[in-house]
Amino acid sequence: MVHLDLSFCPIDNEAVRLICDRMPNLTELVLTGCKGITDDGIAIIATLTPYIKLLHLGHCHHITDK
Repeated sequence: MVHLDLSFCPIDNEAVRLICDRMPNLTELVLTGCKGITDDGIAIIATLTPYIKLLHLGHCHHITDK
């Protein structure tokens, strides 16, 4: 299990891409309150971290349900 908690850090989609590129074995990622993440960031996570089992996105206001 690889767990990373970045709650309330000022990161954006590009930071998410860098993290996922370097940590493809992530199983748990907590991004609660990371306001710079959008739907594109979620697509990056889905593509680059195939083992993700737990993803927290509370208070990420730029993520939609599309």
